Amino acid sequence: MLLSGDSSLSATLGVIPAMAVEGVKLNAPIEVSIANSGPDFYKGKTNIQLVASPDGTYSASDPLLGKTTKSLGIAVGSSKNVSIKVATVPKSLSGDIYVVANVIEPTTSTQGASTTTMLVSAPFVDLSVTVGAIPAAAVAGGKLNAPVELTISNSGNVAYKGKTAIQLVASPDGTYSSSDPLLVKTTKSLRIAAGSSKNVSVKVGALPKSLSGKVYVVANVIEPTSSTQDASATTMLVTAPFVDLSDGFDPNDPPVVQFTQGLELVGLTFPLEVSNLGNEKASGPLKIVIGISSSSTGANPQTITTVTKHINIKPDTMLTLKLSKLGRGFSLPQGEAFFVVTIDPNNTFDESSLANNTVVSTEFFFNS
Repeated sequence: MLLSGDSSLSATLGVIPAMAVEGVKLNAPIEVSIANSGPDFYKGKTNIQLVASPDGTYSASDPLLGKTTKSLGIAVGSSKNVSIKVATVPKSLSGDIYVVANVIEPTTSTQGASTTTMLVSAPFVDLSVTVGAIPAAAVAGGKLNAPVELTISNSGNVAYKGKTAIQLVASPDGTYSSSDPLLVKTTKSLRIAAGSSKNVSVKVGALPKSLSGKVYVVANVIEPTSSTQDASATTMLVTAPFVDLSDGFDPNDPPVVQFTQGLELVGLTFPLEVSNLGNEKASGPLKIVIGISSSSTGANPQTITTVTKHINIKPDTMLTLKLSKLGRGFSLPQGEAFFVVTIDPNNTFDESSLANNTVVSTEFFFNS
């Protein structure tokens, strides 16, 4: 076996990371190329150290980054690549440093420095939050139809991990204040790598009944030592809840009247279309008054019968009620007549308006 003294080794470092973090391991090992310029074959156990140097020259006092021992065999004119893991960057390091390899042979040593520096910084987390699209309109005391989507980003140099408190508030001007009405608060277990982001869905239960007008939704993300906020790009118009019922006949399915030669009503049948033009669900018993009038305006109607139907109508939807065999025994008037239907005459549903609660049929003519 030829001794290392019969050969001449040199060390060349590969590419090193541009940045590193105190107390954190490097993501990839550092490659050291060890070359033998001769004159003889090199063979033996070889200690290799990596140190952090402020000026690119080796000193025994330089902070140690990593070390390994390898049994190497390198022919003359050849080289061997060695990978060295840096388990943890020393916490004492900061600023720009060179990485220097110190290759220790039995009787001598050789060094090689990186051609670029690595910026070592203290570890930090820097969270930011972005609020996604919000509904254009909502009802005070009601739920939002969909959760509010948040994107939480970490522009720091280490991963963020932990239970994180998240608040959503309603702001009149888009800036966060602890006095803003709280929409919801929740806690999420988050892990966000450096330079990455996480999407978080936050459900809003019932909006405060006191809310009204245009508001921004502001997210307040609370870290252990700080917090970050963001407002929605648009506002949400919050209005008080109300029911506004409206009724109508189906033009393709007009009332069917059955009566005797003596104008005694056998049965009145028709579908009644009931719509909810409000922003709150209308649920409960609906009183329906069916009458008849000699006027096309439905003025001064004579009541034929009253029925009650249970309804459950969401905002901006319509329900068709099948009304049949009504008013048996009622005496129909001679001549021109119009059926008049009024819903919720006593305003049981606390409607915003009763102006659209009465519908008048087309003309009927009765003659005994």
